[in-house]
Formats: sequence, structure tokens, C-alpha cells
Amino acid sequence: MQSLFIGKDDEFVVDFVVATDEQGTIWCDIKEDVLKEMLSEEKEYEIKHYSATFRQPSFHDTIDLYDDVFSITDSSSLQVNPLMARYKKIVLLIKNWDLTDKEGNKISPTEENIRNLHPFIASVIGIKIDLETGGLLT
Repeated sequence: MQSLFIGKDDEFVVDFVVATDEQGTIWCDIKEDVLKEMLSEEKEYEIKHYSATFRQPSFHDTIDLYDDVFSITDSSSLQVNPLMARYKKIVLLIKNWDLTDKEGNKISPTEENIRNLHPFIASVIGIKIDLETGGLLT
């Protein structure tokens, strides 16, 4: 029987693939075959597979997220910041990842390092979080 509660060990993994050309341009997707369709046949790329582990979001997580993502203006209209939502979801739910720096050293999944992610990588991770959680936190 499925539990109606989120356990402290409930998690999901986001796998993604990154391609980098000689100039340092980055492409990213969750599927290698889709990524390769984006790449030019005339260039050479370094392709690496990565993964990040996230905990399943709880009801309390949605409250924390909404406080940072939604605001009410003076005219009582609701303002939404979708990029902040993506950022906050990653920061709030990340448990671990296998990302490395240029020298191959493991980088910890701290808020500062998340803030410094390449925008394409953050987008792919954020979209996959939405898919894994049914868009619950959007």
C-alpha cells in the first residue's frame, strides 16, 4: 500500500547529459539521443553523463517555495517568478550530485554552487524535477 506521507528517505534521481564543444559552448538534455540531434556533425564534443539526487517534496516544501516565488502587488495581483521557482526547487530538494569542476574535482551541491550552474543545466534539472513531481511545486 502506498503511504500518504513523504518519508525522509523518499527520493528521485535526475540523470542528464552535457555536451561541450572546443569553444566551451554547452548543450544539455535528459536524453543523449535528443542531445546529439542538437549538435553539429562538423564539430567534436566532449559528452558526459551526470546525475543529481533529490528528496521527494512534502507539503511543507510547497509552503516554503510559495513564500519565495509568489508575491502580491499593491493592486492585489499575484506575481510569479518562474526562474526563482526553478532555483528554489533545486536548492530546497537537492541531496547530492556528481558534478565536477574543470579539473574533475567533485563539487558539493551547495546553494552557492547551484547559483553558479550554467543556465542550460539548471533548466534541464528544473524541468526534470517538474516531471518527477508532477509539477507539484510550480
